[in-house]
Amino acid sequence: MSHLSLYRPPVQVEDDDPQVFSYSDYVARRRSRQMVNVVLRARLEKSNRQCPCCRRVTVQPIELRDAVTNRNGATIPGTATVVGFQCTACRHEWPVLDRA
Repeated sequence: MSHLSLYRPPVQVEDDDPQVFSYSDYVARRRSRQMVNVVLRARLEKSNRQCPCCRRVTVQPIELRDAVTNRNGATIPGTATVVGFQCTACRHEWPVLDRA
C-alpha cells in the first residue's frame, strides 16, 4: 500500500477560523472553461473542414500528443491540441487556419 504525503508550508494566520471554499463556484468555473475549449475546437474544425488544395472534405486534424488521459491511461478524444490539418485524399497539410 502506498502513502500520499502532502507538503503544507507554515502559514502565518492571525485567524483561527478555517477557510471555506465553495465547491459550486469551482465546478462552475471549470465547466465554463471546458465548454469554451469544446466550442473553440468545434469552430476550428468547421472552418478547416475543406482542403484548400483539392476542395474535398476528407480532412483530419493533426494533433499534439498532449491529450488528457482517463484513469485507464487511454486518451480522451477531442482533448489534444490541434496544430494543423491533413487531407486524406491528396495528402496536403496546412497549419491551423482560424477563420471562426
